[in-house]
Parts: sequence; C-alpha cells; structure tokens
Amino acid sequence: MVQLAGLTRVLLVLEASLPSGTFSTAEYALDAGRTLAVVPGSIFAPECLGTNRLLRTGAVPITDASDLRILLEDELWPATSGPAPWAGPGPETDHDPLLSA
Repeated sequence: MVQLAGLTRVLLVLEASLPSGTFSTAEYALDAGRTLAVVPGSIFAPECLGTNRLLRTGAVPITDASDLRILLEDELWPATSGPAPWAGPGPETDHDPLLSA
C-alpha cells in the first residue's frame, strides 16, 4: 500500500481502525507531498477511529462526491492551467435544436 501512495496525487482513506497500517501509508504520502483525504466516520465505530484521527491532524474531509470532485480537479488541473479537459461549453453557449424544439 505504501508504494501506491507514492504513485498517486491524492490518497483517499475510507476506513482505518486503531492501530492501523493506514497511518504509515498516510505518513508516506504526506512525506511525498501528496494530499491526504479522509471520509469521516461514526465516532462510535472502531473501524473509523483512525480515519477521524487523521482528520484531526489535518487531512482533507470528504463528506460527499462533490468534495472529492473539487479536490481532484484542484489537484489534477490547477486553476493556473485552465479548466479541466472535459469542461465543455456551458449551456449559455451550447445550442441544440432538439432541446429547444
């Protein structure tokens, strides 16, 4: 798992108990300059104690799909490089005769 952390720009942790090997992977990712993102879990679930601890240490919280989308867009296509490759013209410039009929 540690090797995979070095190949990614963002490491997303879904669950981690205490103790957990996830912490060494997370530390490796941070040392390599990667972004650490975590899905928060229930404070009562043992399998979420580690993920919630990572949040307290500064990991980016991912609470829904839009959080993940925004994070990935920021990481993969920074604002200085323009819009994401799939960002086509918006509805104000798109004209489809079938939709306006």
